[in-house]
Amino acid sequence: MRLLPLPCLMIPVSIGLTLAAPLSARAADSFNVIDVVSPATLDVQTGDSTSERVYLAGIEDGFGAGADGSTCVAASAVPRIHELIGGQPVSLESDWARSAQDQLSRQFVYVWLPDGSDLGEVLLREGLVRAEVSGMPLLHEPSLAAAQAAALSQHIGLWAPGACPAEPPPAGVEAFVKSTAEQAQVATTAVDILHQQTLSASGPGSGLSQPRWRQGTAYAVAELQASAGALASASPGGPVQPLAQRFASIGRDLLAGADSYASASDLQDVGLLQSSDGQLQASIAALQPLMQELFALAERYRFED
Repeated sequence: MRLLPLPCLMIPVSIGLTLAAPLSARAADSFNVIDVVSPATLDVQTGDSTSERVYLAGIEDGFGAGADGSTCVAASAVPRIHELIGGQPVSLESDWARSAQDQLSRQFVYVWLPDGSDLGEVLLREGLVRAEVSGMPLLHEPSLAAAQAAALSQHIGLWAPGACPAEPPPAGVEAFVKSTAEQAQVATTAVDILHQQTLSASGPGSGLSQPRWRQGTAYAVAELQASAGALASASPGGPVQPLAQRFASIGRDLLAGADSYASASDLQDVGLLQSSDGQLQASIAALQPLMQELFALAERYRFED
């Protein structure tokens, strides 16, 4: 489940504070951090010298703010934040979509340090915090997922053996994680096969009409339809329901792509085949950070393979 995320684009937006402009203009949008309330909660000083509380997007608070009420937090997280900020102004970038979905009307941001790095990403990569178990889409989700995956693979910080007490998983989470991981891997493999089929159909000596090519394509399409259908129908409830809904959405996209690919194969239309292949590749790319979250859940609750 250690899959590579895609690069993401910086899209600055506003949430009431005058938050980050494009990267090149961050120096003009500086805020002083006046208090580190928790590893995911900061008080910053605005332009009129008033205080505003902001929350790191995608980062579990560590003091009961997680979807499962977890309280495991690295003792060195807050001192490390002070060290990283170093008393210098920081730039803030809002995650408007995440903030808009918050029932407590909290303002979720990315804190860009003086060296241009994202505070939340640094803390995740060092294993000092964990990603929020919410399943909500984030502006910089791929980079955050990759940062946590790096710490997890190295077993550092909160991911070190014995660093956090064993947590009983919420009901249905283990079955959901194992089933979804299996179906997502099958879908990924099937899309990889179809991509190779597309390349062979588009190259010299195309085998588009050859029985062996058609047989291999039909097998991969059938595998993809079955796995994508399973992803689309998952509904475990509980704290992982938002994550399941996102898997379901991608599952529906994969089903549509599989149907399109099958039609292109029947029509022996190389152009439509390539278009369908691109659609499937995009869906698998969207799956990557969600797979990282599944892997983190498996490690967190110590599910056996």
